[in-house]
Amino acid sequence: MTTRSLTDIFILMRNNASQTRNMYADQGLSDRSALVPMEDDIELGRVPPSWSSMVEESQFTLMRLKSKLATLKDLYANLISRPAFDDNDRDEQEIKSLTEDIMRMSNGLCKIAGKMEAEGRRAVSPLERRLLQSVTRAMVTEMSTLQAEFKAVESNYVNMVKSREERSKFYFDFETETSEEDWGEINLVQQSMKQRVVKSREERSKPYFDFETETVEEDWGEINLVQQSIEQRGVDEKQVENIMRSFVELRDLYLDLSRLIVDQGTILDRIDYHVEQAQNQISRGTQKIAKAAQYQKSHKKLFCIFILAVTFTVLFIALIVIKL
Repeated sequence: MTTRSLTDIFILMRNNASQTRNMYADQGLSDRSALVPMEDDIELGRVPPSWSSMVEESQFTLMRLKSKLATLKDLYANLISRPAFDDNDRDEQEIKSLTEDIMRMSNGLCKIAGKMEAEGRRAVSPLERRLLQSVTRAMVTEMSTLQAEFKAVESNYVNMVKSREERSKFYFDFETETSEEDWGEINLVQQSMKQRVVKSREERSKPYFDFETETVEEDWGEINLVQQSIEQRGVDEKQVENIMRSFVELRDLYLDLSRLIVDQGTILDRIDYHVEQAQNQISRGTQKIAKAAQYQKSHKKLFCIFILAVTFTVLFIALIVIKL
């Protein structure tokens, strides 16, 4: 059986490959890109798409937005935890600056989302369009979550300020009324008690002293009722605060649930993307198998034609020999 030496062909191809690699060294061509044809997949492309810079910018802006929201929460918490709302221009200016930065970043993210949506409409490949839509949807969802969190922080701070003002107003009004009316009555009762006790000692009258004892017990009963009403109001305020705290915890629970739903949607999009990639690869493999089968069938046809030609030649020669 004869064989053919492929050494010269191998040396020629190796020299050509090395020359091509040295010629395009600045372009970063590898052995894979030099010997394997480029495919239309996004993952195997050397040049990133034009919207990749917008995705990186949006991710960086979202990270900065989260940090600024955390700083704003800390500032509001410090203001609420103070014993009194003193005028502090530095904190107010910092809060104002943070609020303006957050609004500016939100507007920038909205513009980036609009540009990415326009890029998705102009995309030629349906796979790239689908991927860009998924990225845009995830970014918009995270933006809406951060905006809702920002609004919740603002509304929570406003509600806390209002409730604190109402409690302060109620406390001072109650103190004024108590100092003017209740405590005045208590002092009068105490003075009358002292006068009656002194008078009872001076007169040393037992019946009258018994009457004074009953009166003193009634007056102390009134004092105890006033003190109980004051304590009851404090208990009611604590119950209201506990109810408000429960509502805030319930709101945080719903926010966590919404974030979980968004994360699940993102995971489903990724699974859908990978399934679509597998489907495309399977379809390409099927096409290659079909081409190979066609090639194999055509090869069998050529083999049959060759056998028929040989048979015809042998029969023709045999016919000539017989005639001679």
